[in-house]
Amino acid sequence: MEQTTIERVDSLPLLIAWMDQMQIAQTIDQHWQPHRGWTGLSYGQLTVLFIAFVLQQREHRLSYFADWLQQHQHVIHATTGWTLGPKEGTDDRLGILLQTLGSNAETLQAFHQQHGQHLVHAYTLPTDVARYDTTSFNVYHAPPEPGQRDHALLRFGFSKDQRPDLLQFKQALGTLDPAGVPLISQTLPGNGGDDPLYVPAWREFVRILGHTNFVFVGDAKAACLRTRATIAHGAGRYLFPLPMTGEVPTLLRQWVPRPPTAIRPLHLPTSVDDPTLREAGKGFSTWRHMQTTVEDGTVVTWRERWLVTYSPQQAQQQQERLHTRLARATAALQKLRPKAGERAAAVLERADAILAQHRVEGLIQVTVQETAITQRRSGKRGRPAADTVVVIK
Repeated sequence: MEQTTIERVDSLPLLIAWMDQMQIAQTIDQHWQPHRGWTGLSYGQLTVLFIAFVLQQREHRLSYFADWLQQHQHVIHATTGWTLGPKEGTDDRLGILLQTLGSNAETLQAFHQQHGQHLVHAYTLPTDVARYDTTSFNVYHAPPEPGQRDHALLRFGFSKDQRPDLLQFKQALGTLDPAGVPLISQTLPGNGGDDPLYVPAWREFVRILGHTNFVFVGDAKAACLRTRATIAHGAGRYLFPLPMTGEVPTLLRQWVPRPPTAIRPLHLPTSVDDPTLREAGKGFSTWRHMQTTVEDGTVVTWRERWLVTYSPQQAQQQQERLHTRLARATAALQKLRPKAGERAAAVLERADAILAQHRVEGLIQVTVQETAITQRRSGKRGRPAADTVVVIK
């Protein structure tokens, strides 16, 4: 009697087809060759199926992969022509695969370059704007063994989630605008800073794209003077928001009341779906001559264009947040009571801590006064007699 089995197709053929167009399996197999005892699917083929499993099931646990393969073996064979062995997706094989792909940084970098170049040429992607950003992820893992700490990705570091007690790793992503196509993906130790990452990322973009004629966009952590100088020295372009440190606050206090150039309106870019020109704010630009020493000791001098912009929407949001902080700080100050025997300086110190907590220093003035209270005591019980000695405290 013939037995009928039913397999869910879902998005599996589509995912595999897209990865086939991206040549993921072919590129991986060019850079990583399995050892002699490896049989069945190649590293590239197994990687494609594991990526499809993660995307379709939203699941990354290795032990679930083998059952998923068994449940979709006919769909996979019909889509790819690959024959799946009985132990094709065991967690041991996946562990070997993942360890191999992540063990050699130079090979991984070469893979990213070739894969990124293929995406740019295959899909004729625009290469005018490239973005790079990092974030950290906390994990509930045991600390690495002493002999593994020098090479471990999970480290203790500054936690943006206010959980310094948890291990974390850092993930970096470099994409192309406007589609957000990822070209650079890096998993980094969680105890490092972001500043040293931007110059290598820019150089990686240059190798992938084959030119420096693109705008490299990053956050304020990318605006380190040496980073900007290195990119300018390499004939690159960048767009970074400057942090409110150093000479920046002083320059803004000079420029904003008396702009050095004419103020111009700023408009949002139009699109085919929305061709209406919408004003987003106003601003002005000015040029500054910059000079610093880069990593190899070269003194770099270049002209830098500074953009000073004003957004009514952002200003309104900042005002609302400021009023909220002022209200919360005022409420906390009104609840402040002196402790027994506490002097005015100690109370004022606690009040200053409240102002710092709500970031309203200099916006609320706190005054603490000490009032001396004089008490007459006889030192004995009952009403004092006329000749009783009175002690004044």
